[in-house]
Amino acid sequence: MGRHRRRQAPRHLGAGTPYAAQADTIARSLEEGSRPDARRASPPTVIADAVVKAATARRPRTRYVVGFGARPLILLSRILPDRVFDAFIKRTTGVPA
Repeated sequence: MGRHRRRQAPRHLGAGTPYAAQADTIARSLEEGSRPDARRASPPTVIADAVVKAATARRPRTRYVVGFGARPLILLSRILPDRVFDAFIKRTTGVPA
């Protein structure tokens, strides 16, 4: 497997800004979830199939729901109040308060 290099937050979210810690945590969470051995990752073919479907559709949809956990997250975002959903996302991704 290739070596993963941890990315830093973009310069406008660098050290000293209020959102640097959150940006770094989200970046780390996304990178960890993108590894082939990630517990909750979808195989790349799932995403590739959706891209092909969208690219070849006569009338492509605005959004495609693909990947592990996408449907449950959309459902949760619709039924939970915004603050509760945001707290859930913060907790599951490890974003500091």
